[in-house]
Amino acid sequence: MTYQNNVAVGFTQLYVLFSSVSLSPIYVLNDLYTHPDYRGNQIGTTLINQAKAQCRAKNYKGLIIQTEATNPA
Repeated sequence: MTYQNNVAVGFTQLYVLFSSVSLSPIYVLNDLYTHPDYRGNQIGTTLINQAKAQCRAKNYKGLIIQTEATNPA
């Protein structure tokens, strides 16, 4: 969840999977939402970077981003 001026403007949901190839946990970023009034302000980029930092901090193998092929972002 990310905030601007105490207003929730975006969130992401991370799910943990286990890679049998690397024998390590990985994150799947399945949901990322930015409030329409705040789009174009790098909020999505910030959320992805926070997810990457959390992945590194936990020493997970990686981060998979799953989205619709029609997603304009």
